[in-house]
Amino acid sequence: GITAVVDTMELLQSALFAGADWVVFGGESYHHDAIIPMQYEKAVYMAHKAGAKIAFNTPRIIRNHELQGFHTWLRTVASYKPDAINVHNIGSLAAVRELTDIPVHADYSLISYNFKTLQHLVELGVEAVTLSPELTLAQVEKLAKESDMPLSCIVDGNMELMVSEYCATGSFIGGLHTGQCSAPCVNSGKKFFLKDRKDIKFPLVMDQYCHMHVLNGNRLSMLPHAMKFGAMGISQLRIEARYMSADQLKKTIANYKKYMAFDGELSDREKAAAEALEGDNITRGHYFRGVE
Repeated sequence: GITAVVDTMELLQSALFAGADWVVFGGESYHHDAIIPMQYEKAVYMAHKAGAKIAFNTPRIIRNHELQGFHTWLRTVASYKPDAINVHNIGSLAAVRELTDIPVHADYSLISYNFKTLQHLVELGVEAVTLSPELTLAQVEKLAKESDMPLSCIVDGNMELMVSEYCATGSFIGGLHTGQCSAPCVNSGKKFFLKDRKDIKFPLVMDQYCHMHVLNGNRLSMLPHAMKFGAMGISQLRIEARYMSADQLKKTIANYKKYMAFDGELSDREKAAAEALEGDNITRGHYFRGVE
């Protein structure tokens, strides 16, 4: 099946319209908007009405003074009966297990890189896992054979390279040193990037907690290889959609549905057609080259 990770009602609607089997909704918003409990409640209604399942996302960073608020939020959203809660760290995992009876899904930041990790996550009560994007296809296949747990692989989207409490736009443009930020990330109407020594641009997005997320400027795409994951035993192909437009997400899901249904290797002509759909500035991530 297909999982779409979204952070707005518009993206959620697009994912469901296009036929996503799972949606991961909420958590850190790439649009700097607070996501209120009412939206989580509505998201469950929309997903279930569309015949899809929904997991609520949680923040990657939760500081000590934010724990009480997070626990209150957990109790509130658990009452909306999502199908799962998606966690990014051990502390969140413990809180979800302690305070709710909702199934727990472990995100890739819990670094599921080997069978021992998967085994330990099962012991901690985790019911599904997104594998580390640093695995090669061969390693993915080996893990899928060894584990009975439902596994997801990220196949498309601008991958997050870093999340930071330091905000470059606020510091350089927003006047953060004055104690008050003018929020150029939302008020300027501009997109911001970091540029490295090779002139490669890395998109910057700021969430509702004013954390800065640095993304890969090249979009991960495994479209010509979409059919390989199911054959290996991977249950969900995951699309990181928070940096996509609603239309782009619809097209991306439709393309993956088409190519997941292929049996075996693509012909040269079919491969060329898939690559034309992918567009420019794409990467295959670590699936073929591993971690260098």
